[in-house]
Amino acid sequence: MPVPCIVFSRNCDTMEPLINILPFHTRRYFCIMSTELPLDVAVILEQSSGQIAVAEMILDEFTAQIPDDVANIEANLSNGDFLAASKSAHRLKGSAGTLGGKKLYTLCTDVELAGKEGRGDDMKKLFEDLKVEAELCKEAIPAVKAAIGC
Repeated sequence: MPVPCIVFSRNCDTMEPLINILPFHTRRYFCIMSTELPLDVAVILEQSSGQIAVAEMILDEFTAQIPDDVANIEANLSNGDFLAASKSAHRLKGSAGTLGGKKLYTLCTDVELAGKEGRGDDMKKLFEDLKVEAELCKEAIPAVKAAIGC
């Protein structure tokens, strides 16, 4: 099994000098880990100042928080309280941004905006995509932790 390294990039091409000194199997793992996960390891390491214990804490908090945030959005949508659902989406958006979850961040932004504009039907449709992406992010946590070395 390839050995993960702590040096990540959002674009493997920009890391060419570094990648060339790594064994091929590690290079491949490096590129897969930095491009296929729904959360960005480089962003997480940046947010945690490269401290693995802090990164692990952030990931654990996200893992614990995401079900509640998604459930709050869903409950508020069911009750027709679009403004409250919008606020819950805003909270989740912050977490997604901290972890480099670009797609989740975008979906949260769209749900939040639809709620503020009172577009309940759009909000409900967008929420279904948000729910799927949130689950993908949550399921990716063990792989992200492994990539970081937690």
